[in-house]
Amino acid sequence: MTDDGKRDVNDTLQEGGPEAVREMADQRARDERPTVRVGLNDQLRTVVSEAWDAVGRLEGRDGVYLRADVLCRVYGDPPRIDGVGADALLSVLADAADWQGEVRRRKGTDWDAIAPPERAIRIMRARPHPAVRPLSGIVTVPVLDADGQVVQRPGYHHGAEVWFEPAGRFEPIPDVPSRDDVAAALEVLADPLADYQWESASDYAAALAMLLTPAVRRMVLHVPLMVCDAPERGSGKSLLARVVAYVAGVGRTGVIPYRGDKGAADEVRKTITSLLTQGSPVIVLDNIKGRLESSELETALTTDVWSDRILGENRMVDLPQRAIWVLTSNNASLGEDLSRRAVRIRINARCDQPWLRDTRGFKHPDLVGHMADHYLEVARAAAVLARAWVVAGQPPGPNPLLGSFERWSEVVGGVLHFAGVEGFLSNLDEVYGQFNDRGVEDRAFVAAWARKALPNLNLEGQYDSDRAKKYSAKELVGLAKDAGVPESVLSIETDRGQQTAMANVLKRLLGRTFVVAHDGEDEDGLVRRWSVVIDTGERGRRVYVLEPVTDGDPVCQTSPIAPAPEDRGSA
Repeated sequence: MTDDGKRDVNDTLQEGGPEAVREMADQRARDERPTVRVGLNDQLRTVVSEAWDAVGRLEGRDGVYLRADVLCRVYGDPPRIDGVGADALLSVLADAADWQGEVRRRKGTDWDAIAPPERAIRIMRARPHPAVRPLSGIVTVPVLDADGQVVQRPGYHHGAEVWFEPAGRFEPIPDVPSRDDVAAALEVLADPLADYQWESASDYAAALAMLLTPAVRRMVLHVPLMVCDAPERGSGKSLLARVVAYVAGVGRTGVIPYRGDKGAADEVRKTITSLLTQGSPVIVLDNIKGRLESSELETALTTDVWSDRILGENRMVDLPQRAIWVLTSNNASLGEDLSRRAVRIRINARCDQPWLRDTRGFKHPDLVGHMADHYLEVARAAAVLARAWVVAGQPPGPNPLLGSFERWSEVVGGVLHFAGVEGFLSNLDEVYGQFNDRGVEDRAFVAAWARKALPNLNLEGQYDSDRAKKYSAKELVGLAKDAGVPESVLSIETDRGQQTAMANVLKRLLGRTFVVAHDGEDEDGLVRRWSVVIDTGERGRRVYVLEPVTDGDPVCQTSPIAPAPEDRGSA
């Protein structure tokens, strides 16, 4: 009881439980409900303004939020985000205030109870008030907001722009975790990975990074594609995707079907829009076969707002992009633009037919069942590690920064290094070589071409452009045959087809800078940067020249990417 004899929340909780507390809060809200009066001569803007004032008093699930420029609310069990249509907004306004309308009578005017005006509802839906709180999604596990504060109190959180509804009880996360807390949290986070074998320490660090990402997703704008890769089927790639979904608090993933045919792009775009509309925290492209190239996926990975037309409607929508993207494949092959947006998590069971392994010897024979029972503990561990790094001053790790994903690299790499995990992103050159075999072939071809160009260097190492050989596409096919690359040219049987394929190769090489180390030219090896340029040959025909690059980033002058093969004869 309070000092004035009134019942307080604790009394109600002990006697009636959470439902009684909720009813108590609803009753207090009804008791404090304002009255909105709609006069005969009132301007509509005045009515709308008073309606927004009443809605702004609503809290929790009674409140109205804004997602993708559309009014919405939190509804259901488990909670979901529902759009607020005209009927739903009518219900909200009826709960937010008592409505009265002015009416004329013989002796003057009076006030009668009315329903919220339909014209006000139309305006409120068409032009939401700037003060309506943004809602990017619902989380059911503890996470960090944009400032590194832990979200662990149920309800709406402005810093993270999320609704937090815990899926169960968990031990509160300390504001300043100790070193013992960090060590214990790392052990819990790594536990679901206990039965996996990895290609390298870097792949293991990347797997931990993926499990950390749900906790820090609001601290970073963009997250790279997590490629769960393996040399053999049945290694546990899709299972690993399920694990990160559990750590994100959902236990299921949004799946993008990918056929790889001409209609795939449109289908991928529609599916991305649908999944982001639902607020899916983890989106998976599962069991991809062959080379994956998708401009839609490339765009989604590097944007924080996804814009598309709503299916069946003639309007655009801007959706917050806060998902974690996962791809599973055997010996994954990605397009050039996609490969630089990806991080490899390569599993290697080192056995034939790994799906036949006897899992009874595993620590977690039923990993999905284990995560269903313990995902809150794992998610809490990720939040503890991230919070400990934040309060320590966010010390940087030694890992490189992934282009377009610098902040993610800083945050996740810093957390891992602070927790004692090394090797994060240490295999980028190897990964690019695996994912983008076309890029490897391009570099090998330019390296062979550069070896032909070396005689055009004078004694001072300067390039004599007058002596440079100009090649037609047909002549460069001969050079490709000597070098053994690129396969896209050599795999074609007809001469005409090879020339057409070579022309396509040259299109993607134009203007790019390639760094080639020519062994044996001097004591340290001669490093040159080369670029393919177009020139005009006899009869105005297009020809191609490989010329050295003398300006630009000096770092490139000491960073050879592809060594030149030995000379196999003239082209």
